[in-house]
Amino acid sequence: MLCDIDPHHVCLSTECTEEVINEAPKEAEKAMLGLVNLSFPDAVQLLEVPCIWIGDTAATVHITPHEEGMVPNKDDKMKGLAITVGNWAQEITTMHGTIMGQMVNKNVIGVGTAILNDVVYSPQMKYNLCSLSWLMDDGWKMTGDTKGIMMVKKGHKLVFDILVWSDTTLVYCLYIN
Repeated sequence: MLCDIDPHHVCLSTECTEEVINEAPKEAEKAMLGLVNLSFPDAVQLLEVPCIWIGDTAATVHITPHEEGMVPNKDDKMKGLAITVGNWAQEITTMHGTIMGQMVNKNVIGVGTAILNDVVYSPQMKYNLCSLSWLMDDGWKMTGDTKGIMMVKKGHKLVFDILVWSDTTLVYCLYIN
């Protein structure tokens, strides 16, 4: 059963978490997600995977270039929204909706269900961005270190523990399948 859905942000259910972790083989606890800790440009391939969500403090909304798996909202209030991205270009959204899936940690172990509400779809984008600033504005608390970022609200957790490195940047990611 999913928890109450916040109309704008992430909702998690940890009902199956203990069962999934307890059933996972011990070898899986040591396994790393296939492309984690690659250097750029190889790591860019990981960031383009539809299940990878980059934790982004500069993003003002959750945004995806992937239409598949999105359930469109009936009132498409965010259609046609112009979003300014990192290179100052403006990307236009074509719809908004909900993404739901199983969260998987860096050890390839399922850790709960995630629902991202009011995700905007813009096919011009390259990556999925999860707006950490939007989550914080909604009452989520952020903690973190070089091993990852954790967002917590009312007992629910989002753990961005998939690390993608470049020579000058560290990107923290979440996997939702």
